[in-house]
Order: sequence, then structure tokens, then C-alpha cells
Amino acid sequence: MHRLASWLMFACVLLLAAPAQAHPDVDAARTAYGRGEVQAALVMLEQAERSPSITEDDLVQIHWYRAASLHALGRHDDAEKSLDALLELRPLFEPDRVETAPPLRAFFARRAEAYQRAHGVKLEAPILEGTTLRVPLSGKTEQVRTVQVFIRAPDEKTYRQFTLEASGREARGEVADTAVWDAVGGAGRVEVVLEARNKRGVPVARLGDAKEPVSVYVDARARAEKAARTAAPTTTSASSSEGGPARVLSTALATVGAGMTFIGGGAFLIAGAMAVTALGVWTQQGTTPSYGSLAILVGSGVVAVVFTAVGVLLLGAAGAITAAALLTHP
Repeated sequence: MHRLASWLMFACVLLLAAPAQAHPDVDAARTAYGRGEVQAALVMLEQAERSPSITEDDLVQIHWYRAASLHALGRHDDAEKSLDALLELRPLFEPDRVETAPPLRAFFARRAEAYQRAHGVKLEAPILEGTTLRVPLSGKTEQVRTVQVFIRAPDEKTYRQFTLEASGREARGEVADTAVWDAVGGAGRVEVVLEARNKRGVPVARLGDAKEPVSVYVDARARAEKAARTAAPTTTSASSSEGGPARVLSTALATVGAGMTFIGGGAFLIAGAMAVTALGVWTQQGTTPSYGSLAILVGSGVVAVVFTAVGVLLLGAAGAITAAALLTHP
């Protein structure tokens, strides 16, 4: 009698703890289970599983209630199969320690341990190389797509987070947030919580938690790279300031040179057109060109040559100044 009362209390707790707005058939099965109608609950769960509108969260509930029902009936082999299906969807699923009866909780823990040995992923101790974080992976690593990193300095209360891409048996990436390094200061270490996720974004492995994070040693190289990053904006600003006059001068010379080259080219075209026209007139009339006509043609040619030459020289000077500025202040 005491055992039956305990089971009914556990069933009621499951009923109250279930998520809202589940599939109607899942709700009906949960209600039947709560009344102790375990066989009816199994039939309704089967019916729910056939519905094309169920979500992944619905499937999690279906497998969990089926495993609980089968366990209550003593069909442990079948219950293990349901738990395997559940763990395939949610590898880190954990029944509530308060709301789940101890026998079922122990049964689940054994099956989850066996499942992890056969199909699980393990996050190994992370390593900081400079500002690059490396996270070795072991087990069935092909299912890992990303590793979510939660990081903080030892004296901080909250975590910053970023994502590492996984490749093969490792995930790696830069800790690019300078606020992390500013917060670390001279502590010599950071605290991290790591969570491997599959292609659906579902967590498949975890290392550490918010209350007990993993400490990672920060080496001298990381501090040097952090200092270089902090100094980089100042250096760039100084370089820009020092190289400013040279850039202004080269731009001015290039502008004037281009203008003079354009004028010189135009003068060449005008002088050429005038020479061709005059030559045609003189040939047709059989006359000799006057000194004034020749002076105009020669003057136009000289203007063209001078403007073009000066323009080219100014463009060359602008290029030389720009090159010197780049070499001095890259």
C-alpha cells in the first residue's frame, strides 16, 4: 500500500512538472499516467508519436513518459530503449532530482552512463595558447559542430560568451573580447564553462558549470598579446598623425600635376590641329608661311611641352613622397 501511494505521488509530480502547451495527445497520455492508467498512457503515447505535428520537445516528453510507464510495469528492457531514444534527442537530459522517484532516477542514471560510454562526446581540459583557446574533444566528435564558451575573470560574477567552431577532434578560436583581458588583470587565470553543441544547436557535452567553472592558466604570451592589442590603437593614431603632412603634400602635388598634364595634352592637340590646318592652306595657296604664323605654332608646341613635362614631374614627386611616407609610417 505504501509503495502504491509513493508511485501515485510520483505520477502526480510528473503531471504537474510537465511543460505547458504540449501536443494534445501528449497531454492526454500524461493525464492518464497521472491517474495511474499506465497501459492507457502507453496507447496514447503511441498515438501521439504518429502525429506529423509533434515537435522535438513533444518527442522528448513521449520518450520520458513511456520510459516511466514501462519502468512502472517492470518492463525494464523496453524502458531502456525509450531512454536511449530520449538521450539521442537530448544527450544531457536530467530528470528533476526532487520530482523524480529515486528508483526511476537511479535507473535513468545507469542508462545515461551507458549511453554516454557508447555514443557520448567528452570535452577535455581547455588550453590557452596566447589569446587562442583550444578545446580538445574525444569520443563521437563527428556530432560536434560548435563549442559555446562562457568565460569570466575569477572575481567576476557573470560570464561573457562566444562560439568556437569545431573541426575534427578540436575546437579553437581567439578570445577577442578585450574586456576579458582587462578584467583578468594580474589574476593569471580565467574561468570557463564549455558546452559542445550538435548541428541542431542541442548540447551534447558540458564541462564545468556556473558555480564550479574550469580554471585555465593565462601564460605570459597571452598577457603580451593583450598588451599589444591595447597599445595598437595608440600606435596607429600616432602613425596617422605623423604621416598626415606628407599625405596632404603628395595629394596637392598629384592634383596640380594631373591638371598641368591635362592642359599640356590639350595644348598638344590644339597645336597639332593648327599645324595641320596651316599646312593645308599653305599647300593649296602655294604661299610661304609668315613668321607670325610660325611663331604661333612653335609657341603652342612649347607651351604643350612645358606643361606636360612639369605635370609629369609633379606626379612623380607626389608618388615619391607617398612611397616615403608609407615606408616611414606603414
